[in-house]
Amino acid sequence: MTRIREPLKCTPGSKKPVCALLAEFEKGDAWNLDTIRSGEARYFGQATVIEKGQLRNPYVFVIAKKVPTNDVPAGDLPIKVAVRELEAGLKQEQIHAPKLMRGLEADDLSNSYSPTLAYLKSYAPANWDGANVTTGPSTILHSEGGVYVRESKKRKLFVVRLTAMSPDSQPGDGMYAMLHPVTW
Repeated sequence: MTRIREPLKCTPGSKKPVCALLAEFEKGDAWNLDTIRSGEARYFGQATVIEKGQLRNPYVFVIAKKVPTNDVPAGDLPIKVAVRELEAGLKQEQIHAPKLMRGLEADDLSNSYSPTLAYLKSYAPANWDGANVTTGPSTILHSEGGVYVRESKKRKLFVVRLTAMSPDSQPGDGMYAMLHPVTW
């Protein structure tokens, strides 16, 4: 984690949101797939995405679907996953995303119908990615070069995707997100 913290200027006790998220990620446990009781889980949150040193904060979601072990390559976990950004062109979903976030943060979706929630529940990925465990507590998703996932005690997912180094990228570029369970 030091190679991630240094370019982001994350010092112990830093108040920067991306640094706080990395601290929570480090405390996280392995993703407990047994919490996906219905066969499919959906998570939603707001990410910090750093591209060429520039910040943006898109809404992102993860869909995880349990599958039989014979439907995945040897060594993969029996799940298929999709990691997506909420598209900027979805105006009503973007407008209602903050309200959904407030409901998820309060663990209260009892009175929060929104176009965003409807979209998340109905979204059907055309392409799925696989997943493996790592030697540590992370699960790695085979999505865009690798997405590392850990889970908190309250079923929140902490997601880190580092951008592959290239002439256009900078150290620390990537996606850092905390996602709340929407369905499980």
